[in-house]
Amino acid sequence: MFSTIIALFIGGILAIGVVVWFVKNKETSGREEDETVKHAVKPSIKTKESLSKNVYDSLLQVNIFIRTKGLPGVVIVLVEKMIDNLKQATPQMIEKHPDHDLTYELKEICRKHLFSQLKEFFDMSQENRNKYMDNLMERLNEIADLIERAGKIVENDEVTEMKMIAGFLETKYSRPLDA
Repeated sequence: MFSTIIALFIGGILAIGVVVWFVKNKETSGREEDETVKHAVKPSIKTKESLSKNVYDSLLQVNIFIRTKGLPGVVIVLVEKMIDNLKQATPQMIEKHPDHDLTYELKEICRKHLFSQLKEFFDMSQENRNKYMDNLMERLNEIADLIERAGKIVENDEVTEMKMIAGFLETKYSRPLDA
């Protein structure tokens, strides 16, 4: 009888130990899972300042590029005007309308579109550059007008026109220079 009581006592302690172990592991597992989910779901949020710095750095790269490639003065003046308008409009759009299509398009112009248009031109042979110079100027003038209009839209907070200008800006960069 004494051995039965001892066996029940040891069995009870083991059962309590198993329950405690199971509860602790379940709580720890849940916390680890919650932390994993939090990290997986949490988006990488860039500050408005870092986005603006990225824009400025990209525009500086374009400015250096046009000055080192020996473009005619008229092209340099036009691109610098575009850069000035983008430096003014883009940070305002990031501040006022961070998730808008126009904000995205302005950032894309700063980060890659303007540079890629100019690089595409310089990747051509000298013969083709001469042939497509008017086409480049026409495209740059159209884009400059749209960027200027986008700046006015941002300045006047004309939200209804933002989508239309964003669409125009997107299509201006979707075709190659020789199209």
